[in-house]
Amino acid sequence: MSSKPSPVKEGASFSVGIGLTNACNLACAHCYREVDGIDNLSLDDIETLCESLPVRAINLGTGENALHPQFKQIIRYLKDRDLKLTITSNGYSISQLSDEEVRYFHDVEFSLDFPTEREQDCFRGDGNWRLIEDQMERCRRLGASVTVTAVMMSGVETVRLSPRGEVQPCVYWPGKKLTLGDLRQLGAAITQSEPFAQTRVLPEFCRGCEFVETCAGGCPGRRLLRGRLDKPDEYCPFTRGEVIKLDHRMAPSTDLPKGASACTTIVSALKKNGNQRRKEPAQ
Repeated sequence: MSSKPSPVKEGASFSVGIGLTNACNLACAHCYREVDGIDNLSLDDIETLCESLPVRAINLGTGENALHPQFKQIIRYLKDRDLKLTITSNGYSISQLSDEEVRYFHDVEFSLDFPTEREQDCFRGDGNWRLIEDQMERCRRLGASVTVTAVMMSGVETVRLSPRGEVQPCVYWPGKKLTLGDLRQLGAAITQSEPFAQTRVLPEFCRGCEFVETCAGGCPGRRLLRGRLDKPDEYCPFTRGEVIKLDHRMAPSTDLPKGASACTTIVSALKKNGNQRRKEPAQ
């Protein structure tokens, strides 16, 4: 039996994921974007979003954002609102920005799925490794923070806006989707609507787990897709009676734009002497 959804913190501000467009210069096999036509959000859509929610941070993802016809107008608008702005790119969008525009971003995330140039280019397309390498070096030279993301959700303080204008708790959400009209009407209370409440359903199996505060029952999108929202995530090792111990320590709290997204774990690799190397979100 499902438990009641966890409450949303009063006065919470939101980390919002926006897909400006589903257009992309690549055609990766694993990508979740819709490919049966090109959809674009307008600047008016982005203004509606920002005026309907208390937004603290925005990540631009889904397609390759520089292919959007109003891309530069939109990032200028978001910069002027003084939001923490991040972008996820295969390298192309960053290559289309001026140095000043690159500095608009609190963090630039590059999609790098393999440890070698041969594997990356085979999967994503010839020249992608070099493009990412060049743009990462450029960002570092400009003083822009760089993160590498690789292919790998509670709707508490995160909202996703798709290129079709669908408002959802996660880009992979298989259930009911809301609209910008719903967001304009409900504002922050949209997180009390059915799709968002479903992401906070905690399976009974998970109640006593020591990781429940960070895991929250695993991926609710996958659980809903399997028709077992009230059951724990099938990939949880504890459901198989396995115990996994990792040599780790919790880092001090840091205000990262995507830190409120439950599908994002911030991992910092450590050298043997304990010095921190870099943060790499896994999605």
